[in-house]
Amino acid sequence: MPSARHPNDLSRNIFRVQKLLNAFSTLQRFLTIHQNQVSLAVGPLLALPFIFVPIDSDHPRAAPCLAVCILMSWYWILEPIPIGITSLLPLVLFPLLGILSADEVANAYTNDTIFLFLGSFMVALSVEKWCLHRRVALWVLLKIGNHSALLLLGFMYTTAFLSMWISNTATASVMAPLVVSILNQLGKPPEVELESRPPKQLGDSDVEEISMDSAGTIEGLVYEKTAAASASQQAAGSGKPKGLRRYSSGYLLGIAFSASIGGTATTIGTGPNLALLEQMKQLFPDSDEISFSSWLVFAFPLAMLLIFITWVLLVFIFIRRRKGEQRFVKFDIISFEEQYAALGRVSFEEGIIMVLVLLMALLWFFRTGIGPIPGWARLFSSDTSSVGDGTVATLCAALLFVFPAVNPLPSKDAPPSPESDEPVLLPDGSDEVRCARRILDWADMKQIPWGMILLFGGGFALARGFISSGLSGAIGSMLCAFSSLPIFLVAVCTSCIITFTTEFTSNVATTNIVLPILASMSVAIGENPLILMISGTLCCSMAFMFPVATPPNAIVFTYNIVRTTDMLRMGLIMKFTVIAIVVWLFLVGRYTFGIRVGDMPAWAS
Repeated sequence: MPSARHPNDLSRNIFRVQKLLNAFSTLQRFLTIHQNQVSLAVGPLLALPFIFVPIDSDHPRAAPCLAVCILMSWYWILEPIPIGITSLLPLVLFPLLGILSADEVANAYTNDTIFLFLGSFMVALSVEKWCLHRRVALWVLLKIGNHSALLLLGFMYTTAFLSMWISNTATASVMAPLVVSILNQLGKPPEVELESRPPKQLGDSDVEEISMDSAGTIEGLVYEKTAAASASQQAAGSGKPKGLRRYSSGYLLGIAFSASIGGTATTIGTGPNLALLEQMKQLFPDSDEISFSSWLVFAFPLAMLLIFITWVLLVFIFIRRRKGEQRFVKFDIISFEEQYAALGRVSFEEGIIMVLVLLMALLWFFRTGIGPIPGWARLFSSDTSSVGDGTVATLCAALLFVFPAVNPLPSKDAPPSPESDEPVLLPDGSDEVRCARRILDWADMKQIPWGMILLFGGGFALARGFISSGLSGAIGSMLCAFSSLPIFLVAVCTSCIITFTTEFTSNVATTNIVLPILASMSVAIGENPLILMISGTLCCSMAFMFPVATPPNAIVFTYNIVRTTDMLRMGLIMKFTVIAIVVWLFLVGRYTFGIRVGDMPAWAS
């Protein structure tokens, strides 16, 4: 018989296990505290071995370029240093490794696409500065009516329209408070004021937090502690209709998702679209230009279709009344009427901005011509590509610094306006007194996302390095095995991978990483690169599953109404929109971009 284990042996084993657990706990705390320093040090260790890996004997610089790509991808994903600083690495590493000269790399940071983004963002900044986007949103919502399902659809299409021209972050920041003001009307006990801000912003002596219970009430919304409120809650149980939280989550998710989808409808609406434009120029210099008009004809109906599908899903999952729940049908829109009336008449500045935005859109649309209608760019050069969309955006942005912030001409209904050099108050809704002499002034340029501009430049430089080093050809030869698969299946698989990847990384950084790979894969399997590159670009904007995936998700999540599980469930269902994107590309892409399955265009060969 085996001898019994001595108690001291058991104690020693327990001690060893406890010591091991303590070591793991110490390591975890160290990595948590010093995660940026660890990520910063691990990046070069991962990239360095690839410099010496013989990827392609005919192109010895392909290996160093791959090492730079791995290093930048690691830093872009984990962000141990700011994304904009990571984007400057090609300026240092490409010349040192002999991949590109300093001048060639620097040119990638200053091109038409960069100034298209800069100019359009300045115009969008003027819209936000003078609250024109709020006026447009309220006007549209007043025209829709107060039926709950239709109001949700109106909220979503209004959000999408604004997101086509201004950032999705600014759009969600405007639309989310409007939605919450409507939701505050639901389930409000008599004499009780429902606040739309987290409890931590209020004093503990004034409010009490309403926690989530089996009735589906709203966690994070708070009631004032009044005698009337207490009596009402005692008389009516929880005092809130069953299913209110789920119902409210549907509205806020609609705002977040439509802000992301709406930006894909125009070339300037979201960062990945702009990255695609310049990546095509870098990777395929002889390719036909993707103009504002051709992209709008292709992507606008797709965005509207995706938003309608999203609306149907939200109504079925969140808005539809379930057994035993109160039916939320109509809202009181008097608050919207009051907010719209408080804006007053359209001001001089708003009128100028509306004219410039309309002018900019028309100049973009008709620059290269549509069908038999010649483009206006031919008036200046026989080559319409010599006048780019960045030219138009820069012109309209510059005019914003010319027009005064007040009407210099006297009005019949108002006293003469002060001189254009006099300061005027801004209708930005803040309590701070701000002054401006022009519609935009140089102080407003502090709000330009310079890190994003550097991110674009870093991606364009990386694409240029892929071509010059021969890395694109080497990757393409490795991916020849996919040539036996149907291109539709390849597009769906790559799009699914991208749409899950973008949940954890910046969508622009993801675009910069995957587009050169997709281009090489397309050439290797003998298909039009636009098939994989366009579908991949659109999927980079489809981040719906997590609050940190994109700013609109984070904004609606801060109201403490949407639960992470609700966003995760709905976002996972939305991943099936990848199939709709690919199908739409195959059906409509042949007419807008000349895409045909099995046909490799001459500019890609």
